[in-house]
Amino acid sequence: MKLIKTGILIVSTILIAACSSTKISQEKWQPAYRIQGGINKGGIAENTHFDEMEETPVDAYSGATNLGANAGARVLLPLGKNAIETGADIMYNRQKFTYQDGLNQFNGEKTLNVYQIMVPLVYSFGIYRKFHQEGLIQLKLGYTGQLSFIQEAKNTGTSPEFSYNKYSGGFTIGLSSTPVTLKNGNKIGFYFDVYRGGQIYKDFYNKAEMEEPGSSFFKTGLIFHFGQ
Repeated sequence: MKLIKTGILIVSTILIAACSSTKISQEKWQPAYRIQGGINKGGIAENTHFDEMEETPVDAYSGATNLGANAGARVLLPLGKNAIETGADIMYNRQKFTYQDGLNQFNGEKTLNVYQIMVPLVYSFGIYRKFHQEGLIQLKLGYTGQLSFIQEAKNTGTSPEFSYNKYSGGFTIGLSSTPVTLKNGNKIGFYFDVYRGGQIYKDFYNKAEMEEPGSSFFKTGLIFHFGQ
């Protein structure tokens, strides 16, 4: 969560600074297409406030997330000087939960494979358009819808039963840039996105009425932008 909040703060600061940027081309531009792929951290955001659960020791349960992988395809649709960006992403990560709760008779480890299909709908604010119609840097704010599939990969000892919501969504913010232009007009760059959304995973320690559980991630990687 601290990393996600830091990412949001950084992108927000850049967005404010970008509002004063000049040198924006007034020429009309066409839809832009790109594919991207990289690494991610996050998926299930579990409850960590066990001091609010009288029947549970504060160190009863912990979670750890391995680095995962993501890939996607995007289209930037012109909207005035800026654009609406949408498309589809696939994200995978593996998460491990450890239980040390003798009071509730849960002692063991559970490993989950988390697969998510995501559809973003964001407003892309482009700056520095002298050589890039969509902007050398695109700052993005919007909503991401998620379709999640959680599969138990390994379970040792005793752990609580779980269920999950297939559908969720929430706020996303990010930036992307394609500074390298190839001879054929295609471009190469990078992206960085952070997200916080609704609860997808539910068990004894992650109940629906709790505020902390949700879904969150940051992801970063490379972009291949098709030339016009």
